Amino acid sequence: MEHLSENCVMAYIRGIQHKYEFINPASVSAAKDADLSKIITSRLMNTNCDWVFIPVNPEGAHWLLIAINMVAMSCYWLDPSGLPARYNIKPFVTFGLKGLQKDGVRRSSPIWYNIKCPKQKSSEECGFYIMKFMREIIDEPKVFTKSEPFSKSTYEQDEIDEVRLEWIQTVEAYV
Repeated sequence: MEHLSENCVMAYIRGIQHKYEFINPASVSAAKDADLSKIITSRLMNTNCDWVFIPVNPEGAHWLLIAINMVAMSCYWLDPSGLPARYNIKPFVTFGLKGLQKDGVRRSSPIWYNIKCPKQKSSEECGFYIMKFMREIIDEPKVFTKSEPFSKSTYEQDEIDEVRLEWIQTVEAYV
């Protein structure tokens, strides 16, 4: 199995993009560090969504997810590898969010949480895992109010296959 491309993740996002905001992973991957903050600020300037998702694939090697609760100004770092981050995108996301204004006042810095989430079984499943994370947050927006948001240490094959099927159905709808 091969790694998922940005286009594959964007196709999935289009199918679930009802009342949530997403930042295109291709624009995140292509941005230079300082430009990333500007992309985040401009993309979120007029959003009224409670949740924003930033799928990140630094260097095209591994997918992770940043989920932002815009009401609480909380950022959740979900990495299905469970390894320390090789690319620190957090300062650029923080700066981008601080650039947003509400009633003429700059927002405060977000609070970051490293979430213990299900770990991928192989190196190729990370893209499907972040899609599953997005789906679970959308299905239960208050998931992070629990002491352990994700009860599983990994996903079973049939759970990942559900995400694959949902992705296929989304792509077929556009073909």
